Amino acid sequence: MNYDGDLASFWREFALKAWKAGNQPIELHPDRIIDDPLHFDQNFYAFLEEILKSHYTEIIAAVESSLDEISKELSWFVDQWWASFEGSTVWKQLLPFLVMSRANDGWREEHTKWAAAFVIGQAIPSVVVDQMLDEDTECSPESVAIFCLGATSVASKILAGAPRGELGNLTLSEHSLEMYVRMHSEWMSRYCLPDEVTTTTLKNYLIGSSPLMASVFFGIGFRWAWVILGKKVPLEVIEAGRMMRRGRQLSDELADFPIDIRRGVVSYPLLHALQGKAGQEIRSAVESLWTGKNDQPISLNREIRFDYFFELVVSSGGMEAGAEMARELTHKAGLLLSSVYRPLEARELVLLVNIRLARLNRLEDNSWHEIPQAKIHQPSISIHQNL
Repeated sequence: MNYDGDLASFWREFALKAWKAGNQPIELHPDRIIDDPLHFDQNFYAFLEEILKSHYTEIIAAVESSLDEISKELSWFVDQWWASFEGSTVWKQLLPFLVMSRANDGWREEHTKWAAAFVIGQAIPSVVVDQMLDEDTECSPESVAIFCLGATSVASKILAGAPRGELGNLTLSEHSLEMYVRMHSEWMSRYCLPDEVTTTTLKNYLIGSSPLMASVFFGIGFRWAWVILGKKVPLEVIEAGRMMRRGRQLSDELADFPIDIRRGVVSYPLLHALQGKAGQEIRSAVESLWTGKNDQPISLNREIRFDYFFELVVSSGGMEAGAEMARELTHKAGLLLSSVYRPLEARELVLLVNIRLARLNRLEDNSWHEIPQAKIHQPSISIHQNL
């Protein structure tokens, strides 16, 4: 297929070819991401559960086995790990590795071991870090750091005994460190508005000097699907992972804006709004919302009407600009993947791209608010921890 400069049209045509080649259900037709994004979301997870549940079940069994082996000497770690377990997080973070592995050369026994290492060393630690970033949590940065170091160590031992495991470890360590650095940066910069917002500010935020690169599971999953086979990772796949990470984080910033602003997080929609005509009014509103000066702890002024502030950001175009950029990044990721995979090979990768686009459409249709029914569905499996 030839790309003529129209990203959206190119992607729809490629996605349609992949949908037809994979003989996928009508509920996953590419047009459904626009016509009915909520049901596309629900059918996406149901479809992937049907074809991937056996792999997921094997992965969780491998996780349980690995943690059982260390439960006596590291009981504190195992207890905290299971206490932090979130099935939806594990499922969504495994999907890039599962789907791209199937697009490459199928699923083998060693894939299960690598996936278990990822779940232990990256997926659940990301949950713990998120809990730390929640201002209502009692987690300390020090205790979180100790837990994450323990998780990385356990994952490294699992990979050490696998073919090409050293390369898997390198990728996991590199991306995990990147995630921790960016999340620590977010933690340290809360309640801090930049003195001035320019086009350079927005550009720097988008190219990766921000939390936009925090969704490392795309980077790890895409690379691992090639490294595990002893193949060189195509540059297009690496860049597609970066694009998916940024697009996914931007859509999260749109959905989580009400939560983020209360937690003091400065995200792209707010930065874009500060640059607009109402920038000074929005800055004053934020400063009123975030009280605390002269080295006093900053707190949330609950007398400020949040809906008024939210409408200011929406009317300034901050949310719309974030969605437009997220769509562009996601479409570019699709374009890159289409240069590596034929439609039939890419049939499930296309769904990974389209679920991101569907979420953006769903948010826009609902005035930039998340829909309560839009919850990530994960396979129902029996876990001996009775979680």
